[in-house]
Amino acid sequence: MNVRYFARRLFALVAVLSATTLLAPMANAGTVAYLQVGNGNWTQLTLGAGGVFTAGAISGTVSITPVQAPTQAFLFTTNTAITNMGNATTIRFVFGSDGFTAPTVAPISVSTSVSASTLLNVTGPANGEAVKTYVLNGSQLLQSGISPNTPNILTGTNQVTPMSQGIVVGNTVANGTIGSSLIPPFTIGQYLELEVGAGGIANLSISTTLAPEPTSMSLLGIGLVGMAGYGLRRWRRKANA
Repeated sequence: MNVRYFARRLFALVAVLSATTLLAPMANAGTVAYLQVGNGNWTQLTLGAGGVFTAGAISGTVSITPVQAPTQAFLFTTNTAITNMGNATTIRFVFGSDGFTAPTVAPISVSTSVSASTLLNVTGPANGEAVKTYVLNGSQLLQSGISPNTPNILTGTNQVTPMSQGIVVGNTVANGTIGSSLIPPFTIGQYLELEVGAGGIANLSISTTLAPEPTSMSLLGIGLVGMAGYGLRRWRRKANA
């Protein structure tokens, strides 16, 4: 077995393992979804088969998938379909998951995107951002217990990436940076606020990605190359002994 063959097999194995990890949802992570209608209390949604929920005149489906890669964290809230059969109102959602372990070293890049296919009689809030991302140390999936029972996710200090553009049909992306290191396991939360008219319908997906800043990735790459070179040199010495 020559050195080039060994290197190709090693890099192929790393690529397969990385891809497998990237695509695999986190088995032990907790997920939550909360809803506030108007100025009422926040309510944790009980999701039925297929992520179906009903809360008064508001109904829909929600699917929350957390994914942990070796150096990145992903939170996908997909197939978010919302229907309002009552009067026009403001609705607010919080989606969240805990158990993330990387990245932790600041600065950390955060990218949040919203893909909306249907917005019928639905707009973003008149004041403020329609979508925000929260990142908090520890597990923060519970509620405060104090009226209006606000989700703990909204009390965090690491709020990032407000979507100042509002909600539009198509794709909207916002980027931000976390300037302080995170303590694993940590929590990622997504906040969604919409003005929904009578008979309003919204179909959208939200995705959040945490990744090391490019400088951190470059340092990591240099370290990995150095480790690979060291390993190859040791293997070559043993092979020639």
